[in-house]
Amino acid sequence: MADFLQRGRQNPPGQGGLPPESQKALKEATITDQVAHKEVVGKGREDFQPRVAALCCNWCTWSSLDEAGVGGHKFPSEVGVIRTLCSARIEPRNVINMFREGIDGVFVGACDKGSCHYLSGTNLAQKELGQLMEVLSSPSFGFRARLKIGFFVGREGPLFARALTEFVDEVRSLGPSPLNDNPTYRSGPRPAEAKVEAPAPPEEPRLVKLEDI
Repeated sequence: MADFLQRGRQNPPGQGGLPPESQKALKEATITDQVAHKEVVGKGREDFQPRVAALCCNWCTWSSLDEAGVGGHKFPSEVGVIRTLCSARIEPRNVINMFREGIDGVFVGACDKGSCHYLSGTNLAQKELGQLMEVLSSPSFGFRARLKIGFFVGREGPLFARALTEFVDEVRSLGPSPLNDNPTYRSGPRPAEAKVEAPAPPEEPRLVKLEDI
């Protein structure tokens, strides 16, 4: 089993054929050995609870998620896990739609180089996501650090939990997604709801006082 620290120092898999800017964006968005050595603590805006989606491949990443649960390695409750057959099945447009629908950060879990069950699945995914990271990092989007990718070789529960925890803390420090146009999931205080007054009870029939004529 390859050591995670060595993986972090290597070029992320799938960089062959990527433009230089895409390679740079992919390297910056890949979790490295600092995650494995860092004691993760809460930080950032305590009043903001980010919505984070973790897209996990069916093999190495999902087994790491399972190991995290069995071993009691907790990760933030703000994370919603989505299982996908392979990281190559993740389309960039779907990631963009997640941000539009109220997701503040997306974490992609993929098999490590040489561990992909579909041989070239990880390579294909990294070519797509590397270019997407380049676009998201541009000033016009301002989504730098909102998309992260981690490589796993299977049953790495502690690493998976630490990586997700650090990612959630980083997204929390960035604040709500500026691309969010879903009013249901907008952060911040909700507008005051209009008070509906209860209908007045029906008036009781009045007794008419007849005057003596």
